[in-house]
Amino acid sequence: LDGSQKKDVTLTDGTQTSVVISGFRHDDRSDGKGKAGITFIFGDAISNQSMNSRNTDSGGWEQSQMRSWLSSDGMVLLPDDLRKDVVTVSKLTNNTGETKSASSVTATDDALWLYSYNELSGDYSYWDSDSLSEYGDIFKAEGTTYQLFTDTDNDNSVRVRNYQGQSCFWSERSPDPSDPVDFLGVAADGDVVYGGVSYSYGFVPGFCIPSSFNLPVGPPMPCVAWADNVWMD
Repeated sequence: LDGSQKKDVTLTDGTQTSVVISGFRHDDRSDGKGKAGITFIFGDAISNQSMNSRNTDSGGWEQSQMRSWLSSDGMVLLPDDLRKDVVTVSKLTNNTGETKSASSVTATDDALWLYSYNELSGDYSYWDSDSLSEYGDIFKAEGTTYQLFTDTDNDNSVRVRNYQGQSCFWSERSPDPSDPVDFLGVAADGDVVYGGVSYSYGFVPGFCIPSSFNLPVGPPMPCVAWADNVWMD
């Protein structure tokens, strides 16, 4: 995967955007029916707002206002042919906030969700410093890095996103476990950096659909079935 495996989408508010394949058979379906076939990430930020109105990351992703927004208003933005095919999956996140324990990572069931630090990047050069190394295990428990980002060798350009035509910071669902305030975020140049819970950042959700054909175990296939169409790359 290199970011070119994408499909144009028109949201119900008229916004023109795209969705990009980030992985195959990566996420566990919440209904117990195994792996979701295909995972996507939006090609642009679909909203610009803060994770919480209060200056706190307490309760993590699970109790964030953004999670509530995505499950309601966010889902309404999806076109009907996409919304009916989205499957709910289990996402692992530090749902405590400030913590030193990987036991703070618990599962939520989400149809639309933000990516975690570890799902976007396997680079721990910053967190491996002596003063921060105790937090690395927390991030590493928040899911595994998607194929899109491993195939492109963690290239920052693959994570660059726009909001209303301008490159933007965008939020992750991972709280900063060393801080009682911040969630992590991605910089306008695609670098994985700090975010701020009280700042309005872009939101770049992910979602999963089941595949309507058998996905091979090996390298990804050149086509993706979605609704009644076959999408050829």
